[in-house]
Amino acid sequence: MRRVLSHGSFLRFYLLLGLALCVVFLIALGGRSFIEQVRREDYREQLAALPMSMMTQRLASVAEDEREALLGELSERLGMQLALRRMADTPLGYFERTRIERGNVLVEEPPWQLRQRLPGSSRQHEAWVLEANFAAWGERQWQGTLVALGEWLADMPPSERTQALGHLRSGSWPLTLLSAPPEDLTAEQRFQMTLGGVITRLMSDKLAITLVYQLPVPPGDTPQWLQAGPVTRGDTLPLNLHLPLLVGLMAVLSLIVYLIMRSIESRMARLELAATRIASGRLETRV
Repeated sequence: MRRVLSHGSFLRFYLLLGLALCVVFLIALGGRSFIEQVRREDYREQLAALPMSMMTQRLASVAEDEREALLGELSERLGMQLALRRMADTPLGYFERTRIERGNVLVEEPPWQLRQRLPGSSRQHEAWVLEANFAAWGERQWQGTLVALGEWLADMPPSERTQALGHLRSGSWPLTLLSAPPEDLTAEQRFQMTLGGVITRLMSDKLAITLVYQLPVPPGDTPQWLQAGPVTRGDTLPLNLHLPLLVGLMAVLSLIVYLIMRSIESRMARLELAATRIASGRLETRV
């Protein structure tokens, strides 16, 4: 077998080319799996951004002795087990600690466990981390988030509500304050909102979800409606994840083809030199 490979240049070329294609396929498969993992992690973080940002902002806006009562209220509203821990007492790895210090949401599942740092604390040992545990996402979590957010906004002056929304990380749920309810709502849906209910709307052929809630403002104040959505589902992979994979594949394939062609070029150069020597009468030349 070694004798066949040593004298069959084109056979070696085909074998090396086949091996190169296998390597490129494995790299593409691994890169695709990595991109899918990154996409799933980003989608989960964007999914949890709104409720966690709302709760951390509300907890940071009250005194520490009032946070326990607010935790109980939010826990009942959203169907989550909530707890506050000092950053130093939270078991975190280096990369997890770095992400949470930047304000990101740490997501683990199943069951779902969310962690985010409360804003406002500059010293690490004084920082608080909100931890939320629950079994699975459902209507209770989303509707509870919108109701809790709407009640928080209703306690503010109308001029400060838009600014408060701007400080939240809405993630997959774009937030909008409306001066009038959506026109396509039925009379029954409008009546349900006056009773404090949350309306779930399915829009377009992709069934994009939008939630609408009427703020419980005092009588005589201008009514406002809080809209969350339409939710971005993250079905398409971002181009900035595809480009490194494609560039890497092209670089690896180009390097492999270059090495193969360099070997063939060296062999052809030796054949050309041998042919020149034979033509000059040196028949003892070895190829």
